[in-house]
Amino acid sequence: QYVGEMLIHTTMHEVGHTLGLRHNFRSSTATPMAKLHDKSWTAQNGLVASVMDYATPNIDYTGTHQGEYYGVWPGTADAWMIRYGYASSGAGDVDADYGFARKIADESERPGHEYSTDEDTNGPFALDPRTNHFDLGDDPLAFARERASWIAGLWKNPKLEDRILGEGGEYPVLRRAVDGLFEQYGIALNLAVKWVGGQFNSRSHRGQSGAVAALQPVPAAKQREALDFIAARGFAVNAFSVDPGLLNKLAPDRWSHWGVAEQFGIFTGPRLDYNFKDQALAMQTGLLEALTAPMMLARVREAESR
Repeated sequence: QYVGEMLIHTTMHEVGHTLGLRHNFRSSTATPMAKLHDKSWTAQNGLVASVMDYATPNIDYTGTHQGEYYGVWPGTADAWMIRYGYASSGAGDVDADYGFARKIADESERPGHEYSTDEDTNGPFALDPRTNHFDLGDDPLAFARERASWIAGLWKNPKLEDRILGEGGEYPVLRRAVDGLFEQYGIALNLAVKWVGGQFNSRSHRGQSGAVAALQPVPAAKQREALDFIAARGFAVNAFSVDPGLLNKLAPDRWSHWGVAEQFGIFTGPRLDYNFKDQALAMQTGLLEALTAPMMLARVREAESR
């Protein structure tokens, strides 16, 4: 079921591109956190408002009321954008056709039509913390806290080895699983960065129904909340605490064959032992570089004037 839902979502995403849709990395914020596992709600509205978002697994951490793992229905923003692009106006001239299309475009501020794309999301110039890869729900910072706490609990769980390997599994499989956990942990931490010095961005026009200010600074309390989360999960003394017994079982993969680079060795592969501290340092370095990027610091300094 898990893999099947991912395949459905990915297929819808790529068909969306063939129909002319761009990425929509804010569509996930259209779904209230409390509705993420409500299948009746997500069937009506989509797990995210657009299949053009980048999917992350929707996991019920309690194991009691799992919803869709990935969105298997087009969302409300998808339906709106397809209507804008393909609905026939029946108009007899260009001006009338424009008026028909503009009425649809003017729905951009309606709930469920949230939209931000690539240039709103990536790089130090991206300032809206609501537009991200791999988040879920209407509070990306709350999602980041939950996801980071869950992942850290997984690598600290003494039953992790049993769950991954069973009675006779190979230790390189456990190594790959821990790699995946640390990768997802880094993603969760990075979701908090844009809240610091961030601004909510709108494309609405003057006079449009529901129009809001084009740029709205993130409240200071929310920025401090994000920074506290980064400090606690990324830089506290126990942020990366891990059982040495686990680290000493993360053996390298010795598999290689023609056409595939070796995964070990002096010239071609990583360390034979597990480079845990290198991974932690890479996460911390990425966070520091993002938080001290000149454009980020300029926005923080100028926030007083806004």
